[in-house]
Amino acid sequence: MRTYLLLVALAVAAGAARERSWERTRGSQDDDFGVSDRQRSRLNPLTASENPSTNYIRIKTEILRLNNDGGIKSNGASCDVFGTCDPVCYANLDTERPNADWPGAKPDTTWMTVFGVDDNNSPIINVAIHKDICGAAYHEANLRVKCMDRDPATKDDLINEFDCPINRLPSRTESAKDWSPITNCLPRHVPDKMGLTFRYQVYRIPKSECNATLAR
Repeated sequence: MRTYLLLVALAVAAGAARERSWERTRGSQDDDFGVSDRQRSRLNPLTASENPSTNYIRIKTEILRLNNDGGIKSNGASCDVFGTCDPVCYANLDTERPNADWPGAKPDTTWMTVFGVDDNNSPIINVAIHKDICGAAYHEANLRVKCMDRDPATKDDLINEFDCPINRLPSRTESAKDWSPITNCLPRHVPDKMGLTFRYQVYRIPKSECNATLAR
């Protein structure tokens, strides 16, 4: 009986030793990466459980150019018999539902008109749109752009719809060097025949400068 109890005690002690060894190994792994998972969450503003009321962020975007050298619509057909489009573009900087299916947080019929021109398949647009996040949660954004071929005689035809993802971490302040590289948006139709370029900044601002409206 005494031998049996001794064996049980030895087994319990061995299990406790293995548990302590596992804890030391996990701690060593955290040290190898520099920070623990909990510390990582505090360092990453996209995953941190920070108080949203302290979030004052400005997202500044520039829609640069529509590339449609073929002069086509979303179905691959030419804009008209002469092959030249009359593009008019609408946009929304979506921070509420950036990963939702098109059109996201707002119906595209409510978006602001940002550009229009006649007889130009691939116009330079160079339009700036910005939006402030004022005391609300922020993770990422999506600049959504819809371009139509304007036809006053009948109805406008769709040229394309574009998603332009914005996923950089906010900078501490505004700086010219913090612009993203010029980036291709993601066309929803005929992606191999058409494109749209943009760039953006995301940075923190003082509470006194924050105005939670979409502006050009």
